[in-house]
Amino acid sequence: MKTQHRIRKIAKNVRTWAEELQNEKLFWDRDLGGMCAIASYELFKRLRRAKLKPVICVAPGHAFVQCKDLVIDVTATQFNSSNIFLVNSPSFRLKPIEIRKAKEASKVAHFWKPLIKINDKKTFVNEMQNWSRDEIHPELLNLMRS
Repeated sequence: MKTQHRIRKIAKNVRTWAEELQNEKLFWDRDLGGMCAIASYELFKRLRRAKLKPVICVAPGHAFVQCKDLVIDVTATQFNSSNIFLVNSPSFRLKPIEIRKAKEASKVAHFWKPLIKINDKKTFVNEMQNWSRDEIHPELLNLMRS
């Protein structure tokens, strides 16, 4: 199976996982706003289990995963209600699973320009503790530790 196909299949499973978690916990938005860190961490774990080499990317107020030269974002739909895209199209909408070449992605939206790339759990947990309470739900750290 081609790598990009494997990545998409794993991303789809993580998106479903995130939607189920949102329905169960009810403290995240229906568009998965506020779930980027927990979903990115879950995607990171599953891609590593598949013997791929992902990194979690942290941008201002957003987290996503990069693997090979691809940006994988399973919570990008949280930005569909905002007008922050760098493309000139009023009908531009993000899909539930966004997979784009990293160079292309950074031209579409500023939230795909990582400030930090993380490849281990300890560093990620420490970074998430630095996020403000407005950007992250307190239960995230508990879910990551399990």
